[in-house]
Amino acid sequence: ATEEEILHARRAVSEAHEAQAQARATCADAHPSFHVVTEMMPLTYNEICANLGEHTVAVFFFLSESFSGAFVCVPSNDEPLVLEYTAEDLRCISRAVDGFSAYVNRDQNFSRLRSGTDTPDDVDSTVVAETAQWLETVAVALRLAEVVELLKLAQAVPNVRPTMHEHMTVVILPHSSLNTVPIHTLPIMSCGGTTLADLYEGACDYAPNFRLYATSVHRAMLSASDGRAAELLAVQNPEHDDADRSLEWADFEVDSIARGAERSVVLRWGNATKGALLHELGRRRPRDHPDWYALHLACHGQHSGRWDTGVVLADKERLTVGDIMSLDLGQCCMCVASACSSALNDSIADTAAENIGLPSALLVAGVPCVVAGLWAIDDRATALLMSRFYQELSVGRTASAALYSAQKWLRELEGEDVPAKLRAVSFVPRNGMPATEEHGLSHFRVARPFASPLYWAGFTVTGWGGTRCALREIRAADGNSQARLIAAKQRMHALDAAMVDAMSRLAEAGSLLVSEDSATSDSDG
Repeated sequence: ATEEEILHARRAVSEAHEAQAQARATCADAHPSFHVVTEMMPLTYNEICANLGEHTVAVFFFLSESFSGAFVCVPSNDEPLVLEYTAEDLRCISRAVDGFSAYVNRDQNFSRLRSGTDTPDDVDSTVVAETAQWLETVAVALRLAEVVELLKLAQAVPNVRPTMHEHMTVVILPHSSLNTVPIHTLPIMSCGGTTLADLYEGACDYAPNFRLYATSVHRAMLSASDGRAAELLAVQNPEHDDADRSLEWADFEVDSIARGAERSVVLRWGNATKGALLHELGRRRPRDHPDWYALHLACHGQHSGRWDTGVVLADKERLTVGDIMSLDLGQCCMCVASACSSALNDSIADTAAENIGLPSALLVAGVPCVVAGLWAIDDRATALLMSRFYQELSVGRTASAALYSAQKWLRELEGEDVPAKLRAVSFVPRNGMPATEEHGLSHFRVARPFASPLYWAGFTVTGWGGTRCALREIRAADGNSQARLIAAKQRMHALDAAMVDAMSRLAEAGSLLVSEDSATSDSDG
């Protein structure tokens, strides 16, 4: 290249950097969290570890034709531990995940449970066995047992507790098709079928990226600082008047949760319009609303691409990812989206360490913790699970611990105990008549009607699972939640220190740039 061509290229690069800086500044002015979702400034490994904190490990799964593998990141290591996938591994993962996704989204699984053609015992035993087989197939394809060995190795080094469950958190960052898989509930065959959720006693958080996870920790610390009960803002069965779309058990779900709240605002049935919800959210902006609140969405979800994915409200309107990213939800301490497929994220590109979906949009909008589902889960199971989840929160459990405990409770729930739980909240079906066989209660003749992972494994926690968001004043916090709170505070201090260090480096770089410009000016003169 000639000297003129080199100068022209340098000018083009300089202009591009200037245009990028201007674009970033404009976006930051419009939405302060813009950089969090775009990942325009990649983090170094040391910055990632600073974001994680001492008592957290992370597993980042990456799938592409150029390179695939699982990366285990732990603060005390200078570099991640890596399990590299071969081309054959990648093909096995693709087949296993595609098969699993097709299976859990098959209407036949739930429709046959409601039909009277088979006895519940026969149907349930079949579904339990099939689901377990698919989960095991995905776990084997991911070589999850080897990932766990890396986790054990990582936690054996100094400054990290040797026991996997003792006040430890594992952050899971899925990529590509793995966003459809509940990795924390996959059986680890070398550990007798134990799951990551079991090993970490529920302290399993998902994250779209490291930076957004760190931001959620910081925001969760703010929402947990005063200890007051959160207000409940709920959307209840917006499609109630549509017989084919109505979520009958969503009424039980929201009614039971609202009964346990000190303060609640429920947008019920046809009143749950997009305009009404946006109005209520607008009234709760940080500058106008000093109290914390929990947002509960008991409605249908619609996964239709990155920006149009959302929840379906009354009059067939949708609150989409794009809508949510423009909101200020800084006073929302937790969002629970019991809608189907609400936890799904799409990777932006094959080479991007970034996902876009309802959970990441809520995190960007200011919510530190999102509980959502990966597939269309039976509304009876969802209603019972969510009711129990909020009960667990009320005794001081963190979001991840509460979900883990509620899932364990649901899968061990005896069918004969269910009608009594419905009577306790005066639940009445849509037709106004007492709960009957056609209402789906024949299913409860089974000893453990919700034992299959289809009913509970799809719900995940994205963001900081150490969030505490009780709807009543917390009476007592268990030792594990207290320890996680302390760990979060330590992590926040580490983030502050990392920020100071970054600003110092930026100032130093600026000084060097000024010096170079001065030297250039002197030589030109």
